[in-house]
Amino acid sequence: EIIMIVKVYEVRPDDAKGRHYEIDGKHKWGLPGIQCLSCGNTWVSVGLAYPSTDISRLPTSERYFKNGAVSVEAMEELRRPLHELMPNHPLLKPGTSFGPLIGKAYGQIGDFAFCGSWTLLIRTEALQALENVGVRGLIGVQPQLKWLRGTVPVRLVELEIKACTLVAPSSLQPEERRSCAACGYRRLKTPAPIILAHSSIPADLDLFRGRDFTTRIFATGRFVETVQTLGLTGLVFHEVEIA
Repeated sequence: EIIMIVKVYEVRPDDAKGRHYEIDGKHKWGLPGIQCLSCGNTWVSVGLAYPSTDISRLPTSERYFKNGAVSVEAMEELRRPLHELMPNHPLLKPGTSFGPLIGKAYGQIGDFAFCGSWTLLIRTEALQALENVGVRGLIGVQPQLKWLRGTVPVRLVELEIKACTLVAPSSLQPEERRSCAACGYRRLKTPAPIILAHSSIPADLDLFRGRDFTTRIFATGRFVETVQTLGLTGLVFHEVEIA
């Protein structure tokens, strides 16, 4: 049996000289937080977004503008039509967002840009350049951005990044491996350094997100090398361990 050696990197904004732009926005729809009577926790996940999913196709679309927290039963009721709308059964944690990113932007934007530190956007010409050389699994969705302060608008799309990777169980404390049977809550602390489970690294994607740490974005060595070869700006990469 041949074991393939893969290099994986965490993707972060290149803020070494200060960020010269600002993108402030949120997605059109979203799931609320969850309040679990079983484990006593009220929680929400950050970072998961499916901008290509149009919730307006659901007859109950007005229910997906809610903030706050709902019961486990109400969350299941909200998820049910989403599974029909999204047959690939993606991860739908409390707080998951849907639809286009809506907001405002200004400043000098490079090839990549972030809204916060977990929503990644890319210039359309840079996306085309990556696709032309075979970078896999990139889905770009047009945001609804208002450009401020005399900024020259650039053509940006948000990258829809699938949640795939898991932290290696060996890097977690015993209590961190347990989850609530009712709501799925786990009391996780970010391990330092992050060690990813080899079995959770997708074979068909070059850019992906954590399933347990959903604010973290990862890329294959192929993605990193291509970005660097093309001279694309706005990102820095830190290699992560794999077990």
